[in-house]
Amino acid sequence: MQYLKDNEKIMRLTFKSLDTNNDGVSDTSEIIDALDLIGIQISEKEAVKILEGMDTDGSVKVDWDEWRKFFLFKPARNVKEVAHHWNYFTAQSLEAKNVRIINGLREMVKECGVISLWRGNCVNVPKIAPETAIKVWSYEQVKKLLTSEGVKLGTFEQFTSASLAGATAQTTFFHIQVLKTNLAVSRTGQYPGILDCARKIWKLERATGFYKGYVPSLLAVKPYVGKDFTIYELLKTCWLNTDTEDPGLLTLMGCNAFSNFCGQFCSYPLHLVRTRRFKDMIFVSEFYMCRRFQAPLWEPVKEAEAWQQCLVSHKTKEKGVVSSV
Repeated sequence: MQYLKDNEKIMRLTFKSLDTNNDGVSDTSEIIDALDLIGIQISEKEAVKILEGMDTDGSVKVDWDEWRKFFLFKPARNVKEVAHHWNYFTAQSLEAKNVRIINGLREMVKECGVISLWRGNCVNVPKIAPETAIKVWSYEQVKKLLTSEGVKLGTFEQFTSASLAGATAQTTFFHIQVLKTNLAVSRTGQYPGILDCARKIWKLERATGFYKGYVPSLLAVKPYVGKDFTIYELLKTCWLNTDTEDPGLLTLMGCNAFSNFCGQFCSYPLHLVRTRRFKDMIFVSEFYMCRRFQAPLWEPVKEAEAWQQCLVSHKTKEKGVVSSV
């Protein structure tokens, strides 16, 4: 009985997310828009077939009772999972398509102009400076605690110091990271501003909403920052041991880029889990429902398709490493 009650709550949230005009029914235009949001394009004829598969009164519209009867024993938490059950009504497979980088850029520019490429940056820029300052300051403080005066810092101590510094900075600014990610993945006009985004998160899940994805994020940032700082220090030390001259700007940039790449490569799967946890929070006013019933940590990326997306996203991420450092 508890399963049915929990599933019915999930179904109602999903149904409300599709019913964008709040008229109590889902029609063809709402089905098309919902699938388009997750990268699936269908015709109106195919949308009609989907509705006819769930419709019981011949209205070619689906109300809450018809939706509940169809999905009562079919767990579907969001539109992507709902689309899996709609495969039977259409000739094509309703699976999200792989989006190339250039196509993704085109879609973003098409939606809201060039400015959409900087969505969420208003939160990101003010966050970077204090976060980096705390990270570096914490790194220096932990190094002092782990070594005696005049004793050279070992590789393990460097890694530990960097990992703790990364965890400190991440914990301090994690709530801002949540805001940035929600603004970045939101549709145009979803949030009038930062305060509106924060208000909706608070209204839906209170303080816990600002720490969704904290555990995978913490697990990812510790090896990432640890490897980043440690490899950078090792490369710089190696250069100084073999060359009497101080490393130039290009050499330092190369060391930084390589160390950053190593950190990203090892920890990126957990970064993906974190981002998908953020995305699980997109509100019922959108086409994704909020996961009040927490899934296991790795569920968002356990499918083969998700792991493929992980590798594709990693390639995209690494292309920005050199320019960012």
